Amino acid sequence: MQWAVFTPGGEVSCRTSSGINPFILNSEQIYGEVASVLAPWRGRIQNLHFYGTACGIDQPWQRVYDAFTRFAPEATIEVRSDMVGAALACWHHGKGLTAILGTGSNLAYWDGGDMLQITPSLGYILGDEGSGAWIGKRLARDWMYGLLPPEVENRLNSEVGVALGITKDAHGVYDSKGLVERVFNGERPNAFLSSLARYAIDYRDLAYCDSLLREAVDGFVQSFCLPAKAKGYRNLRAVGSIAWFCKDILQAGCASIGIDMDRVVREPLEEMIVHFKGVYR
Repeated sequence: MQWAVFTPGGEVSCRTSSGINPFILNSEQIYGEVASVLAPWRGRIQNLHFYGTACGIDQPWQRVYDAFTRFAPEATIEVRSDMVGAALACWHHGKGLTAILGTGSNLAYWDGGDMLQITPSLGYILGDEGSGAWIGKRLARDWMYGLLPPEVENRLNSEVGVALGITKDAHGVYDSKGLVERVFNGERPNAFLSSLARYAIDYRDLAYCDSLLREAVDGFVQSFCLPAKAKGYRNLRAVGSIAWFCKDILQAGCASIGIDMDRVVREPLEEMIVHFKGVYR
């Protein structure tokens, strides 16, 4: 997660932290992240704008808000969905469809002030088509099933499998306990699964990986973009690592159903800084 702090002198200080998802983290864990990343400015924060996962109207945004008010009771605090942040980065005060394809995935229409949700966001277990978590889940499954190209399998074994204690038995069958334990009982399982997506991207020249990425993006187009097209929306911009590295697939998929995707924002924070410099000048 990325943060930007505007100082009275006009300078901008950027920091990073682990992701904050109130569906996964409890209030104390969220407070710990906030206190760590914003410690240098404690007691001096006037306005705080947070745009994050699971911070929509019908989601547990209050956990995040409570953590911020505990840390910075002196501040005016705004907590809104990551979709709003993405829309500000993509459109500023314009209007259009905004897509996120990163750790998770989502799409909504931005009218210049508010988001209109078209398809419900179901999270990494039930949905998140086209996301890093979706790709990583498929990759992890096929890894254990022995279906990966040797290049990908060997890298996963050495870079992930060793740390998780994953080995093969005498018959060449993987012991999946370490992976299952990491996903079901480890911290931030969605982020862990999403971290595996880079192996598909790194080896996109292999037919397996190219097919997996195309299936992921096509799932996003069918699940999110097609319903938006049916409601008459035609213009789309996107953020997120998967959107960036698969922008050719996403653009072609959108075009195939009559949606024009004219931009992918690789670094949303940079555009957010531009936006808020205008707000606080």
